[in-house]
Amino acid sequence: MIWVHYFYEGQALVIWGALLLISICVTEFLLKFVTKIVFLRPYTNELIIGLFGILLLMRGYLFSAGLASLVGLLSIVVGIILALLRKKHYRLLKWENWIIGVVFLLAGLCFRAVDLLLVGIIYIGFIFFGKFLKKKAVNNFIVLSEILIFVGIGLWSVSYIQLRSPFLEINRNIVTLDEKEANLKINANPDSKVEVWKHHKNRREYTTDKYGMTKVKFYSPGDYELKTSKNNHIAKKKVYVKASKKYLRHKAHEELLKNNKNGVKEKLIITSKALTWNKEQNDSEYSVNIEGTTAPNIPVKISEGYDEKKIYSDRKGNFKIKWESYSNDASEITVYVINDKKTKENRKKVKIKVNEELKKQEERKKQEEQKQKEEENNDTSSDSATGLLVNKHNDDNKYKNSYALKVAVEDYIMDHHPGSEVDPFNYEIKKVSDGMYEIYGSYDNENGVKQHYVALAMDDGSSKVEILQLANQN
Repeated sequence: MIWVHYFYEGQALVIWGALLLISICVTEFLLKFVTKIVFLRPYTNELIIGLFGILLLMRGYLFSAGLASLVGLLSIVVGIILALLRKKHYRLLKWENWIIGVVFLLAGLCFRAVDLLLVGIIYIGFIFFGKFLKKKAVNNFIVLSEILIFVGIGLWSVSYIQLRSPFLEINRNIVTLDEKEANLKINANPDSKVEVWKHHKNRREYTTDKYGMTKVKFYSPGDYELKTSKNNHIAKKKVYVKASKKYLRHKAHEELLKNNKNGVKEKLIITSKALTWNKEQNDSEYSVNIEGTTAPNIPVKISEGYDEKKIYSDRKGNFKIKWESYSNDASEITVYVINDKKTKENRKKVKIKVNEELKKQEERKKQEEQKQKEEENNDTSSDSATGLLVNKHNDDNKYKNSYALKVAVEDYIMDHHPGSEVDPFNYEIKKVSDGMYEIYGSYDNENGVKQHYVALAMDDGSSKVEILQLANQN
C-alpha cells in the first residue's frame, strides 16, 4: 500500500513543482509587462505564493485531491500574512522562507506524508546552508519547485520499481462472520486480480482499483488463502474465518427453512411381524397391535379410510397402537409420523393378514348354528299354530328364527343401499319383547366405507319377518 501511495504522491509532487514554476513565470511576466501593477514588485514572493495556492486549490477541486486543497489554502493564508508583514514589519520577512518550509512539515505530519516531510526538511536545509554557500541571490521558490520535482521523481521511480513485484497487505489475519458474511480490506498492486482460495480451489476473485484497494467477502467459516500475481511472481496471505453465534443462528434458520421447503422424512420403522387379527373378549370385534420406533415424543398416526387413531412415541421413540376392526378380512393400513419442525410425512404401509385359524373356528360355529336353525325350522313347520304361539314367548325363540331375521335385514340393506356388501358373519340378535327383535351388524356401503347398523324387526313366529326400522351407527 505504501508504494502505491508514493507512486501517486510522486506524480503529485512533480505536478506541484510544475505549478510553482508556472506561478513564478506568470508573476514575473505580469510584473514586467503590466505597468499598472508594477507597484506590487516588492510583493513578488507573496504573489507567487498566492498564485501557487490558487492553482493547488483548483487541482484539489478538479481531481478531488484533499492534500492539494489543504496546502493550497495554507499557501494563500501564508501569502496574505507575509504581505501584511512586509507592509508593517519588514524585519520579520527574513523568516518567510522558514515559514514556507514549516508549512510543508506541518502538512506532512498532519497527513503522515513522508514526501511532504522530506520536501520541508530539504527546503529548510537549503535555506540554512544557502546563507554560507550561495554568492549571489537565487530565487528560493525556484529552488523549492526543483526540490518538489526532484523528490517527486525519486518517489515515483522507487515505487514504480517496487510495484513491478506483487505485494499483498491485509489489516488482519482473522475475521469473524456476521449474520451472512465477513469483509476484509485488501491492499495490493493497482488494477490487479486477487483470488480467494479454499481447499485448493479458486472460489472467486476481485479486482483492485487504481490505488490497489478492494474489499474481499467471505460467506462461510474455514481457512482461506489470498493470492495475487505480477510478472510471473505470486504473493500470498492466509486468512482464518470463524463463525459467530449470530452466523450460526442464521444458518440454523436457513437450514430449517430449507427443510420446510424440501421436506425431511422422520425415521419410521415398523417392528411388528406377521400381523393377524385377534378376537376381543366381547366376541364382536377384532384387534391387532402395531409396534414400531421413530423419534422421541412425536405424534404417530394410523389410518384406514376415514378411521384414524393418534398417539405419541415415548422418550425412547417406541410406540404401540391397538387397531380395531369389525371384520377378520385382510386389510392394509397406513402408519405415518411428522416432526413438528419438518413438513414431509414418512409413511409406511402395514398389511394385516386373515387369522386363518380364527376363520375356521367361526366357520365351524356358523355351520353348527345353521344346522341347528334348520332343525328348529323343520320342527316348527310341523307344530300347530298354538305351539308356534307358545314358542314365540320362549326366551330361546330369538335363536330359532335368527337366520330368517338376518336374511331379512340383508335383503333390506341390499334394496335400500345397492352396491353394498353385507358381512354375513358379524351380526347379533337381541330380543326386545314378544315378536320384536334388534339385529346388530355391519356392511360396506357403495363407497367402501364400513357402516355399523341396528335394525328393528318383527317376527310373527313363522318364517315371515318384517323390518320396521334400520339405522346406521358411526
